[in-house]
Amino acid sequence: ARNVGIEAAKGDYLLFADSDDYVEQDMVEKLLGGIGNDDIAICGFHHHYQGRDIVRIPEVPGQSGEENFLALYGEGFLNMPWNKLFKKSLIREGFPHDLNLGEDLLFNLAYLQQAPRITVTREMFCHYIQEDKKNTLSTRRRADKLEIASRICDRTKAFYRELAGPEADCTRIDGKFVKEFLDEVEGLAFDDDLTKAEKKQLITSYSRNAYMQAANGPDLWLPALDYRIINHFFRQGNTEAVYVLIYLRKMVVQLVRKIRG
Repeated sequence: ARNVGIEAAKGDYLLFADSDDYVEQDMVEKLLGGIGNDDIAICGFHHHYQGRDIVRIPEVPGQSGEENFLALYGEGFLNMPWNKLFKKSLIREGFPHDLNLGEDLLFNLAYLQQAPRITVTREMFCHYIQEDKKNTLSTRRRADKLEIASRICDRTKAFYRELAGPEADCTRIDGKFVKEFLDEVEGLAFDDDLTKAEKKQLITSYSRNAYMQAANGPDLWLPALDYRIINHFFRQGNTEAVYVLIYLRKMVVQLVRKIRG
């Protein structure tokens, strides 16, 4: 549908929106005013999740294109198209037809290869609603998720090496790949649809995957303490310890939410 929209569009700029989200009334005006001679404008957003409003503001160090890319990619600001203003004349590739997971990132990477000049605004114009998305493609567990995520990670590394050089360190890209699956593992504690055996089987399949083991090396650094503790046992393939820890984490999360009201 997005590709059909790209072909049909008559204007100079494109903005994508998801049907279950909403944007501020002046979003287009502000992004048009800010893009100037740059190729793409990226804004912050509100992530509405489980009754919370999580503020997401893009931060870039501004020293080099490589650093800015890693900053935006690491914080997840390149994973979606709906917080961006694109120039239609610079779009060379549409959204991939052979994927329905991660295709947004690949579209953005293809665009940035043609259009490297980025404007970032700290204003939050989008409201990303994730309250009732348990059954959507973006959050539903899939048997081929690891295979697709590996392909996307390889594409991202290739893009980064074109930007920073063939010997560029891709550790932060590996870290995001590992973190994505640690997020899913931690989320198993809140999942009432899977049995204990199914959850353990999923943890084991992730931790023993060859691509995961190559990415999840001993030098990999993760930002949050819970990730680092759980990943210590996840890297070892200790499914029982990981299973216990994600439920301990769930208890802490629920307690904190209760205290905060």
